[in-house]
Amino acid sequence: MPDTQPDAQAVLAAARTLGRPVEPDQAKLLAVYLDQLIKWNRKMNLVGPSDWRTVFDRLVVDSLFLADFVAGLKLHDRPLSLDFGAGAGLPGIPLRVLWQQGDYWLVEVREKRATFMKSALGRLKLPGTGVFLGKAEDALDRLARSGHEDTADLILSRAFMPWQKLLDFIRPMLRKAPGRIGTAIILANDPPPAESAIPDGWQLGDVASYPAAGSERYFWSFKVE
Repeated sequence: MPDTQPDAQAVLAAARTLGRPVEPDQAKLLAVYLDQLIKWNRKMNLVGPSDWRTVFDRLVVDSLFLADFVAGLKLHDRPLSLDFGAGAGLPGIPLRVLWQQGDYWLVEVREKRATFMKSALGRLKLPGTGVFLGKAEDALDRLARSGHEDTADLILSRAFMPWQKLLDFIRPMLRKAPGRIGTAIILANDPPPAESAIPDGWQLGDVASYPAAGSERYFWSFKVE
């Protein structure tokens, strides 16, 4: 029977095996998240795998390497970040365990998934991290009404929509102030596109690759021109 009860020591060992170690306090939080995810998954089918180690190796692995990638970007001291199509909180919630700069909103239109993320965040107490239940196109307008800025420094997507369509969709949402230009990050299974395929008004920025589930995965970043 699969091990469905993660603890901090097991998470520490799993992270070392993936080549991206975490701190003991981070491992505790990741274990809490994984435990909640597996329990809710039995009723809601949040993710495909039914045991925590498979979830960790196939899905949380993205967040571990993404934390280093985001930390290496030249973002504002307190960036406003939006995670579109956040689903069960992957990659966003494990990312926030490791990288906690600024305000980070998990944007999800499906109520049950948003409810799960709110429940998980209630246990984790991660600073500057919230759930936005609603359409992505409504997020910044509603957040601005509650005192947040009306453009984002960072928007992330792992399969919210095809990347070229996504860039067109988010262009008005990203900040374009002098010295503070918005960034988009796309999590992909393929290398970045050729320059000729990149839509006008965008510049390919930092790119990284990492091993995951027996293959290579990628982060692409784009800057608004």
